[in-house]
This record gives sequence, structure tokens and C-alpha cells, in this order.
Amino acid sequence: MDIEMSWRLISLNLRRAMWHRGIILCLVFVSIVSFEAIAQDSDDFAALVRAAEQGDAEAQYNLGLMYLEGLGVKQDNVEAYAWIRTAAAQGKSGTLEIRQALLRGMTTSQENRAIELAREYREKYVTR
Repeated sequence: MDIEMSWRLISLNLRRAMWHRGIILCLVFVSIVSFEAIAQDSDDFAALVRAAEQGDAEAQYNLGLMYLEGLGVKQDNVEAYAWIRTAAAQGKSGTLEIRQALLRGMTTSQENRAIELAREYREKYVTR
């Protein structure tokens, strides 16, 4: 193997090594950013739950929407209904259509659980 071919192979290997190192650095960076976003989201979610449990109708409604859409939480129509119904009990307007649509999409068992959970939440978290 001549000198020129050796330098080409060395150069190629260096470029490959740098490319792989760049990929690894990118993956590390993305992991760090994702972890920070998850930590921030979990802090925001915890604050929203605290506000909802303290009787904040807007927080209850927003928590219900998060469960409805699966935003930051596992999608759960039973929880969504319970929180939105709790907000409605405190005068939050514009919830009737959402609640009706949720109930229409549930099995009888889910509907019964949603209504029972909403009753429990109203007893615990309605302040007015």
C-alpha cells in the first residue's frame, strides 16, 4: 500500500470517527433536553393537579382536557370526564358538549365509573 492510499484511509477513518462522535454528541444533547422537558412538564403537571385539588375550576377543566387528549398523561376518558364535570360543578361554562361526547364514547362500565369518580371529585374538590 502506498503512502497516498494510507493517508486516504486514515482521512476516511477520521471522518467516520468524527461523524459517529457527532451523532453520539447529538444523541446525548437530545437526551438531556428531553429529560429537562419531561422534568419541567412533570413540575407543571404537579402544579396543575395541586391547583385542581384546591378547587381551581380552570385547573380542573385543563386537567380534564389533558386527560382527554393524552397531553403529558395517559389518555383516559374517565378521568377527563370526572375533572371536567368537577369544573362544571363550580360554574365552568362550555363543558356540557364535551361531557356528553365523552359519555357517548364510553362503555356502560366506563360511564358508571366516570360518574362515580366525578361525584367523588366534587365532594373533595368543589369549593363554591
